[in-house]
Amino acid sequence: MIQLKHTLLALGLFTAFSAQAFSDNEARKAILELREQLKGTVQTVQEQQNRITQLNDDLSKLRGQYEQSQNLLNSVKSDQEAGYASIDKRLATLEPIPPEVQAQQSYDAAFALIQKGDYAAALKAFDKHARNFPNSAQATEVLYWQGTAAYGTRNYKTAITRLGSFLSKYPNHEKTPDALLTLGSAQMEGGEKAKGLVTLKQLTDLYPNSEAAKTAATLSPAKPK
Repeated sequence: MIQLKHTLLALGLFTAFSAQAFSDNEARKAILELREQLKGTVQTVQEQQNRITQLNDDLSKLRGQYEQSQNLLNSVKSDQEAGYASIDKRLATLEPIPPEVQAQQSYDAAFALIQKGDYAAALKAFDKHARNFPNSAQATEVLYWQGTAAYGTRNYKTAITRLGSFLSKYPNHEKTPDALLTLGSAQMEGGEKAKGLVTLKQLTDLYPNSEAAKTAATLSPAKPK
């Protein structure tokens, strides 16, 4: 009986020892596997980090190459523009701009000043045009705009002279009603009221349906009923 107890006790100790040994082995195995997994994860992260670093380096190189290309393109473009300007200058020397084209350009520049309301500059520009191109196709309009620009600067004497000359030379021009209105206004504002009233009456008599005549009617004294 005592021997049986000893035998059972020994068997129990052996079983417990075996179970403990088995559990330790499993734990070691699990730890080793976990270490391997962790090692693999760390390696993967490191590889990804290296790739990101490489991609950033490649991107920086591409940016540098792009900037170099852009600078080169701008340089080439600048050289081309300078070359074109040089060619245009040489062509202008070899093939002068026709006088009629120069005259039109001069007129357009002066008229643009009228449109901007810069009458002083416009008057100078039209005076210069008249000197440089006295027989141009724009000579008629130039004379009219000289008078108009002079009136705009309150240079009534010049306005009266230029507009009077315009009406004398071109009495049937399409701008005649406007020229009469501006001339009459210049005369009245310049101290020649009687002449101004005569000019405005001439406008309303000759061109009663014109916009200029309607404006003149507001400037002339009302007729007695």
